[in-house]
Amino acid sequence: MSFLSKIFDVKKGEGRPFLILFIHFFCFTAMGITAGSARDAFFLSQFEKTFLPLMFVAIAIVMAGVIPFYTKITRGKDLTTVIMFSALIFAGSLIPFTFLLQDWLIPVLYIWVEIIIVLSIIQFWILSGEVFDARQAKRLFGLISGSGAIASMVIGSSISPFVQAFGSDKLLLATSFFIGATAVTSTMIRPHRMLLDSGPAKSTAKHKEKSKIKFDGYLVALTIVICSMAFVSKYVDYQFKIIASNTYQTQDELVSFFGMFYAVTGAAAFIVQFFLTGRILSRFGVLIGMLILPLALFAGSIGFLMIPVLAAIFIPKFADQVFKFTVNNTTVQLLWLPIPPKTKKEKKPVIDGTIKAFIEGFAGLSIFIVAKWVPLNFLSIAVLIVAGVWIVYTFKIKTGYVAALQKAIEKRQLNFEELEVDVADSAMVATIEKALRAEEEVKQLFALELIEDISLSPWAKTLNELFHGENHEVSKTILKLSADNSKVVSDDELMEALQNHDFADIAINIAGIRKLASAVPIVEAYLLDEDPELQITAAAALQFMESEKAEEARELIQGKMSSKDPKIQAMAIKYLSDQNNILTHNLLLKFLKDPSEITSNSALVVAAKRKNDELIPAIITNLDNPKTLPTARDTLQQFSEETVISELMTVLADEKIDQNLLRGIVVTSKVFRSDEMIDDLIGLLERNDKRVISDIIDTLLSMARQDPLAEEYADRLKLEVKKISKHTYRLIDFLNSVERVDKEHTLNEVIQHELSKQVPNLLKLGIIDTPATPVESYLQTIKKQDQRQMPFVLEVLDNIFEREEKELITPFVEGLTTEELSKIGEKYFNEIPISLEKHLSIMISGDKEWASAVATDFTLKHNRTNVLKNIDWDKIVGSLALKEIISKYDDIVRDNNQLQKFKLNKEELAMYSTLEKTILLKTVNLFQTIPTEDLSKVAQIAEEEQFNANIPLFAEGDFGDSLYIIVDGDIKIHKGDRHIALLGKGACLGEMALLDQEPRSADATLETDATLLKITQEDFYEIMSSNMEIMQGIVKLLTGRLRDAIN
Repeated sequence: MSFLSKIFDVKKGEGRPFLILFIHFFCFTAMGITAGSARDAFFLSQFEKTFLPLMFVAIAIVMAGVIPFYTKITRGKDLTTVIMFSALIFAGSLIPFTFLLQDWLIPVLYIWVEIIIVLSIIQFWILSGEVFDARQAKRLFGLISGSGAIASMVIGSSISPFVQAFGSDKLLLATSFFIGATAVTSTMIRPHRMLLDSGPAKSTAKHKEKSKIKFDGYLVALTIVICSMAFVSKYVDYQFKIIASNTYQTQDELVSFFGMFYAVTGAAAFIVQFFLTGRILSRFGVLIGMLILPLALFAGSIGFLMIPVLAAIFIPKFADQVFKFTVNNTTVQLLWLPIPPKTKKEKKPVIDGTIKAFIEGFAGLSIFIVAKWVPLNFLSIAVLIVAGVWIVYTFKIKTGYVAALQKAIEKRQLNFEELEVDVADSAMVATIEKALRAEEEVKQLFALELIEDISLSPWAKTLNELFHGENHEVSKTILKLSADNSKVVSDDELMEALQNHDFADIAINIAGIRKLASAVPIVEAYLLDEDPELQITAAAALQFMESEKAEEARELIQGKMSSKDPKIQAMAIKYLSDQNNILTHNLLLKFLKDPSEITSNSALVVAAKRKNDELIPAIITNLDNPKTLPTARDTLQQFSEETVISELMTVLADEKIDQNLLRGIVVTSKVFRSDEMIDDLIGLLERNDKRVISDIIDTLLSMARQDPLAEEYADRLKLEVKKISKHTYRLIDFLNSVERVDKEHTLNEVIQHELSKQVPNLLKLGIIDTPATPVESYLQTIKKQDQRQMPFVLEVLDNIFEREEKELITPFVEGLTTEELSKIGEKYFNEIPISLEKHLSIMISGDKEWASAVATDFTLKHNRTNVLKNIDWDKIVGSLALKEIISKYDDIVRDNNQLQKFKLNKEELAMYSTLEKTILLKTVNLFQTIPTEDLSKVAQIAEEEQFNANIPLFAEGDFGDSLYIIVDGDIKIHKGDRHIALLGKGACLGEMALLDQEPRSADATLETDATLLKITQEDFYEIMSSNMEIMQGIVKLLTGRLRDAIN
């Protein structure tokens, strides 16, 4: 099949299936030409020609039934088997037609041939889709279709001599032959079809069917109400404008009238909205709120029907204009409240948009037709009928609304933030009352959460009963809510709560808020409590109460603020947020800069409340720590966006900014989108600040998803695509050179890890002008190399990227070899290829210590000492790994004076270097997914330990606080005398004990003398907490094990 590759763009492994499908389509086309020619000739020569159009109609009707029937009977069947059997049926059925064709069989044949052609073409393209993926199809389907053109020429030119030789009635036999040929080719293609697992597809379809949201009774009623409103409004508006134009003959009079009308209705709407809507809803509920408008329109339309004058139609139009946009609109928003967010998102636009627009159009059309035949006032009959339906369904909605509210409460879907009024109608009061009285704690707590920010008066009695109930969590929550409401928890009840240690912290705080004089002695007593949190709470409360110990309390707080325990310090700060005289501005600044994240986080919460712009620089410093970043970001959002952006940009302008702070600012910028910030972030990219390139790109993509980037920014980012592509192809060239010399060296992994970071950056930049693209999902597919999904991802990217971006980026995800990628790099970038020596020199001189050390090891191992002469070693940071490597190759670097300063003394040298430990750790399952750069940090905490044979390492039941990796020697795992396993070099034991602190599950004894690496739990946790990549690797391993266990 090599000739196909030369003539067409057919790749290795595609030739045979391509040729089979090429022949199959040729036969199909030949079948269509012969059958079509025969049936047309038969019909036009032997049947009534005027019936031909009826054939078209008949075909349309028949196919409407045939396609669903065919789909149903073939669902779940093997496609090649279906094609083979249907081909035999089609071919066999045409043979009798050849000899029996007359009268009514002619139109039957006409329809039957069309069925054969349509079903055959459907079968063919489905089959082709199972043979080639989307990427292959893009290249090959055009070529395959070309066989149809060949068939048209060959078969078309052969029909005339065939007919002359055999007669036209024998054409159907030729058709049968070609259909039979397609049965053969479909059998031949069977081994080349992709294995398609229909299971998940069915499951997904089933899931989708189940999750499909339908219009339930409540939504139907709501839709009818909204549609009725739209219909009636159109009719009344038409009547009003026609009668007004008849009353006021001149243009000036009419304009003046409308001006007056809108002025009056505007004033009325203002009064209703601001003074009546809330009262109506809170006192009478949604039912009355919904009935006001239809009743007013109904009454006004009766008046106009009886007395067709302007004054009469003025009433319904006035009601429509005033109530529709006030009490009615607010009520409708309440009606949407209990509907689940997903349902609302899908259905609200449909109801308010499509359906409502259709009804309005229908109303306009019906007016146009009916108005020609009936007087204007008779249109009010339609208004009365629809308004009557509206009123009936309003009562139905009331019932459905209560039920929907209850359901929403149960599913925690209610969201008071969507309410446009701060009142609760009677139905809502009753629903929350029911939830509060439910037996389930979850329902009660959720109901309490709902009413947290509104008046508690409607539920005061119920809340008081619950406060005295047995559920302490509910009682505590109610006590917190009742700070300003003594009807819920009275002062006397608060006094009792003060003496209950379980409620004391909340009760003390509330006593301070209420300034309860009778509580002072009890609160003062808590100053001496053993619990430091209660001491601080009491001291803070006494600052608001008339107490003789107020000064003593202040001194206590000040003392706690000076505590060396960050937790106590944080508690003191928390309770002094409103006391500027104690927690002064300068003191708060000091706490914001405290090295303890516990203290800093507490200070950040206070800063958010005080909103003093002078605190912003200190708040920004907390963005450098992952443990304070979320709180710092939330705190900054409490300030003026303009001020925060200005401060952030000032810090970014510092070229010596700490890397962690830079990363924190870049990540935080997602919530402070502005043109200035975008400009600064792109500027960082252009300056090639490699420390945070990925974070910058993620932030820019997030900003683009909020609002597309301006064209000028998009153009600048396209230049960055080319720059990063160049860097990536240089890395590919480097990797290709290293692989040729030593495929096993750790330098390969270092380069591959760097490459793995570039591809996501390129993809995200490539789609930034179409930010809605789910690039994160595509990256997961690429990472997993999902062969079923990859072609589709590549096809999508092909259609999103511009030509140059496509040519530069897509090769990285197509699964090409390093050699193939290198050639692409050479094609687009003149400076590629680069010599291996130059690559090594660049990496050794770079700012990444681990990469520099590994590249040095590769250079020395392969005796490329010329590289070392071109490096300014005075600028190289002497990491431990580098020093170990240079010391290891002392015989090679002995004459290089610049390198001697990195050499370690014999006393400083460990038996195994950091690099050797890292390589060993990389073989352990626990660490396999962690890049060597991060793993080297684990290697530095791994201690070497020597053991003699027959010494027990640990016994079953011992406390597990460390893991061991065998460097050399053997260890026997056993339970008493029962042998379990013999572990040798590279094996790991005790890794689960490192994570879960469970006792050892077996004995471990040294079978021979051995050298082990030991990693203690304390050291491991410390390094894991400051290295996200290590933590992610551990989580990935554990979730993988869990998934395997489940499967």
